Amino acid sequence: LASTLNTTFISFTSGFVMDYSGMRVVAVSNLTALPAQSFVADTNSPALIAFNLYLNNGTIVLVFDEAITLIPTNGSVLVQNVSLPGITPVQTNMYTLVITLNNTDLLAISTVPGFGSINSTFILLLPGIASDYYGNPLTIQVFYATSVLPDTSNPMLISFSLDYNNETLLLTFDKTINPLTFVPSTVSLLSAMTQPATEMFNLTNSSIPASYKLSYILAVRLGPQELTMLKGFLNLGNNINSTFVMLQNRTVLDTYGNPSVPTTASVSSILLDTARPILTSFDL
Repeated sequence: LASTLNTTFISFTSGFVMDYSGMRVVAVSNLTALPAQSFVADTNSPALIAFNLYLNNGTIVLVFDEAITLIPTNGSVLVQNVSLPGITPVQTNMYTLVITLNNTDLLAISTVPGFGSINSTFILLLPGIASDYYGNPLTIQVFYATSVLPDTSNPMLISFSLDYNNETLLLTFDKTINPLTFVPSTVSLLSAMTQPATEMFNLTNSSIPASYKLSYILAVRLGPQELTMLKGFLNLGNNINSTFVMLQNRTVLDTYGNPSVPTTASVSSILLDTARPILTSFDL
């Protein structure tokens, strides 16, 4: 319909127009529709006019200036110059595409400086992801966010493990966290899920992040005091069935400033110290 000269016709009722004398035009029915005398095809590519980012659920809503049709097997999308090859846009109406980011995508993007800020969050659309109804594909477009709905959800601890060989405590969260905000005194290791535990101690300021890279995993390098105490316990830190971690409020913040919530979790794995002791000196 209306895509070529041979598929373009017009019909109208008598109320469509009248002359200066008030006489209504003679109606043209669908059965006697008039063919177009000329046809100028649409050669303009659709353009993105809005990029809305919803951080709470990892959703991107793209709005175009004309009706589009989705080409789900082609094209590519980059956010903050991070390629998202595995995304599957969904067309919700003639003008709108919705992209839902998975956890892998969110991790890759959220570690890029500027993501989440309306002035520095941008999307790059490559040709092939969609076209208009006349077959004109999208052109390469870089578009900054029109709106950003902040992420207000709190990061949650989902697992933790101990690695004595690397002297680290690994805390895994459900979203990207900022290691610079880690407060070691809010972390306790205990021998039981319920209080009072027979064996427990709190981390001290000698325990610091092993890396300050934004990630889902906070690798905490244990200080000498923590390592000595852990190795001296009968069960805590040495038995997978009696090693738990308790986080107080605000142990760490996510990349949007939301604090972690208090929680207690059991250890998922313990990699015991396999290094043999070496005599370094002796006195006679």
